[in-house]
Amino acid sequence: VQAVRKTLTPERLFGTMAVPLAVIWLMIFPAWSVPDAGPHFSESYRYANLLLGTPEDCGRAEDVAAFSEYGCVNPAASDWERTIRNFHWTPRREGEAKLPYAELLPQMNWYSFLNYLPQTTGLVLGRILGLGGVPTLYLARILTAAAFLLMAWRSIRMTPVGKYVFACIPLLPMSLMLGTSFSYDAMVLGTALGLTAALLRLRSGDTGRKVLAEAVIWTLLAGGVKGGGNLILLALLFSLPMNRQKRSWSMVGVICGVGVISLLLFDVLLPSGGSFQLGAAHTGNLYASWALIQPGEYLGMTVRAYLDNGIGLAMNMGGTYLAWLERTIPHIVILAWMALIGVFGVWETDRLQLTGRDRGLMAGIVLVVLIVLPAMMLSYTPVGAEKVEGLQGRYYSFLLPIFYLALTKWRGRKTPRRETVLQGAGICAGALAAVCVAFMLRLYCGR
Repeated sequence: VQAVRKTLTPERLFGTMAVPLAVIWLMIFPAWSVPDAGPHFSESYRYANLLLGTPEDCGRAEDVAAFSEYGCVNPAASDWERTIRNFHWTPRREGEAKLPYAELLPQMNWYSFLNYLPQTTGLVLGRILGLGGVPTLYLARILTAAAFLLMAWRSIRMTPVGKYVFACIPLLPMSLMLGTSFSYDAMVLGTALGLTAALLRLRSGDTGRKVLAEAVIWTLLAGGVKGGGNLILLALLFSLPMNRQKRSWSMVGVICGVGVISLLLFDVLLPSGGSFQLGAAHTGNLYASWALIQPGEYLGMTVRAYLDNGIGLAMNMGGTYLAWLERTIPHIVILAWMALIGVFGVWETDRLQLTGRDRGLMAGIVLVVLIVLPAMMLSYTPVGAEKVEGLQGRYYSFLLPIFYLALTKWRGRKTPRRETVLQGAGICAGALAAVCVAFMLRLYCGR
């Protein structure tokens, strides 16, 4: 409230809400209550083992018990009680134990260490310091949350357009859940925000050496997470004013070259496993390259999947289905959150005015991802299925910045009511966050 009484800057909005909400999310969601938490924990632990020189598929019995003793379930009051009861600053168990989902490590090895850099750092520090299992797990998650929030903060500072949009997207319930977990989605969304902001900064004409160097760093990071899918955002380089000066072309060449090198290094040369989506992951299922063999049938399956569950996917980008895809927050609350981001986007004043070409390019990126991304889920789709199965809203979260920019930046709004609207929207953002927490506690505390 004190922040809103002053001029509500995007940085103040984010700074006021991000840290308290991240702490609340860390407390509400145990380490195992995020989709695919087991494989993500084991893979980050494997990288910690490599750094410490211990067997890859084993871990301290203390850590394995702290994570897997209760199974991957949705949050409940009993989980918090067990966590508190087993919180010991020093280990109480001796020996080693097999990592959970160790049989999935070969296919998880396709993901580079950059996907789990914060988590791995926390696990290494916890083991070096001799912390107990629960403190070690929380240290890893705290460092993941810190990295996610710092990347989001930097994107807000960098972008010349849509600062409030960049401030609100990391505050969505789904973004916070992933950003405080062992999932690699914290790095996926964080690097997408940073890369998008860096490219928009170049688009504004700010092409100094430091700006270019930062864009290169974000490109390098984006190419190393989740197969380099975020590199499709490099298409935003086509919106740069390409004159005949050699500097403009060389700048684009450097960034694209770094993207290719990052993709080859982190997703081809370093990984010890293969992309399980490209071949049949399970007997009787399809595979990604089947989309090229039968493009017409694949497009039909994709369209039917969106028609059947498009609204659910859109709402779940915000966070209707949390933890293990359990319906937690009503659609109307998430819809209000998504609409509020649009309000911010329409009423804020930007340093860069997007052109029709910019918005068209952003819409094109969104369209390409909508067509291509479901191919990665064919390995979870049985042969003969009528639609692509396994799609989740969080897979599309990295598109939210350019989606909102393409949708809301049709013309600038400079009216005397601007500050009033933004302050009111800031109060609504705080209220919606409180409502989300209330719904989560109501569900989780009641069982």
